[in-house]
Amino acid sequence: MKSCCCCSLRKGCMCVARYQIAISMISFAMTAYRMITGGAHYSNAGGLFPAILFAVGIVLLRGIQQNDPCAMLWWIVLQIIWIVIEMGLFGYLISLVVTIEKFKALHWDDWSTLSDQTESFVIVYTVAFGLDLIINIICLNAIWSYRAQLRVTEQLTAPAIAVI
Repeated sequence: MKSCCCCSLRKGCMCVARYQIAISMISFAMTAYRMITGGAHYSNAGGLFPAILFAVGIVLLRGIQQNDPCAMLWWIVLQIIWIVIEMGLFGYLISLVVTIEKFKALHWDDWSTLSDQTESFVIVYTVAFGLDLIINIICLNAIWSYRAQLRVTEQLTAPAIAVI
């Protein structure tokens, strides 16, 4: 990857880092809201993953600003783990949509037990989740490419060591 959308790879990676920080803050706020209002049952560590994503997003931003490929590695590892988790959840959501469609086909007369709103919500959520998965893969590719570019630059500019 030589550029990120319509800008340089470095600027695109800066946007990725800012996007990651914003998403993690929103996720943390939503988790905290649900925990406070009792909307969902979370363990005490419910906000831990968004907080870790936020911290690693800050490290990524500093790594890009300082051209430090080692700092970017933390984000890459965490992002790979998150993408694997997201792929599993996406598969689950797809199976849920298929199950709803099969339920509708088998129990057309008893359709009142499953509302149209529930089906619509699951489908919209699945599409949004799939788009987020694609965006995360593109972001990972951009950061990975920029890190590789920095490592090549480091190797080319490293002083030669005399071997005796």
